[in-house]
Amino acid sequence: VKAAEDHGITQDMLYDLVKSGSWTIDKLSEYVSGMYADLNGNGRRDIEDRYGIGASKPVSYDVWPAAFDIKLTGKDSDGYITVEYINERTVTALEKIIDLFHVNPGGIIYEGGGTYNDHTYFIDDKIVFFPTYLMNAFFELREMENPYSIIPLPKWDENQKKYRSLVIDGYTIWQIPKTVEDTEFVGIITEALAADTYYNVYPVFYDVAMKNKYSQDEKTAEMVDLVVENAVFDFSFMYGVYMEYLPYLFRFHVVERNPDIISDYKRKEKAINKKIQLVYELYLPEEPEN
Repeated sequence: VKAAEDHGITQDMLYDLVKSGSWTIDKLSEYVSGMYADLNGNGRRDIEDRYGIGASKPVSYDVWPAAFDIKLTGKDSDGYITVEYINERTVTALEKIIDLFHVNPGGIIYEGGGTYNDHTYFIDDKIVFFPTYLMNAFFELREMENPYSIIPLPKWDENQKKYRSLVIDGYTIWQIPKTVEDTEFVGIITEALAADTYYNVYPVFYDVAMKNKYSQDEKTAEMVDLVVENAVFDFSFMYGVYMEYLPYLFRFHVVERNPDIISDYKRKEKAINKKIQLVYELYLPEEPEN
């Protein structure tokens, strides 16, 4: 909050932008562009200076397609998985994020000694906007002395209906072995356990821990609601490495400053589709023999 206020951007201004639907990637880029400061006075851009936005961890770049409501995978008319996000809109989004971190004077990608310490720069008021995991409010930022705000990632433009966040590839899934014979019974018990957690455990964790304990104020709690309620899951993140790194192509191209993601995908397309088909073969029940 303090670093933003130094540039005339208050907490209430950001909250009002979000609530009005005007918090967009262009607005973020506009804010960031005037925030660079040579804090150590050595005349060089380095990790000891202040930036409008900075990041290093891969998740900081994975989130942007989801934020812009760009789906990585979808379904065809028969319900089979399709790859959807390799198109011109994705290229345009990639170009904007490359510009944000590489061209915009207020952006930085931390490398070398700063690769795994980007949260420390935020704690020390050397980053104003810090895209990161929501769970960092429980860990890296837990002991932060300066107040900070949580807001959703910006939308692509004001025509986008909802703010979006990405559930990254660390979430838990249930799997049942193919050898299970009484699938109906196992399915009922599994669903009951999951439902009990959803209705009885998650609300306590979410309301008490996330919204009350770790949100700085009531308005921030409202922002946390936006982040969680509009989160999206994508099949490709469950099998990211297996699927030729499909969900991670965006991050690779941001870091490499290379907007040609379509050519990269075309080289992998056949292998990706083959892997998707193999997933069906592994999980779908075999046809009974006559």
